[in-house]
Amino acid sequence: MASKNTPGMSNERLTKEERRQVAREKARLLQEMEAKRAKRNKIVTIVVAVLALVLVSFAVWQIVSKDPGQAKELGSYSGSVREVKADNVSDDGGVLFDQSGSATATESGKPVIGLWSDYMCPGCEHFEGNYGKLMADHSAAGDLQFKFYRVNTLGTDFSTKGATAFYYVAQYAPEKLWAFNKALMDYGMKIHAQSVGPNPSASDIADIAKSVGVPDDVVNDLPASIVDEKWQGLVAKTVEKFRANEYTGTPTLTVNGKADDSWTKGNPDEVVPQILNNAAGK
Repeated sequence: MASKNTPGMSNERLTKEERRQVAREKARLLQEMEAKRAKRNKIVTIVVAVLALVLVSFAVWQIVSKDPGQAKELGSYSGSVREVKADNVSDDGGVLFDQSGSATATESGKPVIGLWSDYMCPGCEHFEGNYGKLMADHSAAGDLQFKFYRVNTLGTDFSTKGATAFYYVAQYAPEKLWAFNKALMDYGMKIHAQSVGPNPSASDIADIAKSVGVPDDVVNDLPASIVDEKWQGLVAKTVEKFRANEYTGTPTLTVNGKADDSWTKGNPDEVVPQILNNAAGK
């Protein structure tokens, strides 16, 4: 007959002492499993805490190490500096517009009206505010082609960043350039009216671009791009052309590349339309 201690038999066949040993062994195994589980949980908790500490430390390092001035310029925009391209900028620093108001590198063959302006120039704001619609009408009619040059001859922060933004949008959102240029001129008027601060940040200018429909991805990279010295170099080159032409102030109006200041000597409301009509052959 088999012994009561034969392996595989139920606990009912074990002696009282043997059942106690089995219970103690089960309890020991459960304790070991619980200890291992607790150890794993402790390790996971430590790893998560370390990772969290690393991430927090990295965030703090970024905040501390970032130039406060640059952080203010970029605001909430996280984009990067785009490649400097000037496909729609002519050798003399001007940007042509087609009939739809989009920046273009294509000459239409029609007379070209050039306009050299600074976004902080009150006279420029007045000129484009008063005659912007007239110019847009001639452009849409296709009897004249307009060419805008943006300079920072007044040397203000907005002059530089605004002009740089003009060339940036001419490249990456050309179909929005006419509207963006008008919005920047309007903002200059607000500065002079003291309804906004005198030194808009690059992120403020990006907000202006967004308000006229410049695509979000282009807007996101605008702040970092327009404070970059390589992009600002496009404005510097245009100013060099301005000086080489011996122009002395803005706005400077040109017809087929030749300055016409007759509008400054008479009633502009009469002379400017006349200049445009004569150029268009009307």
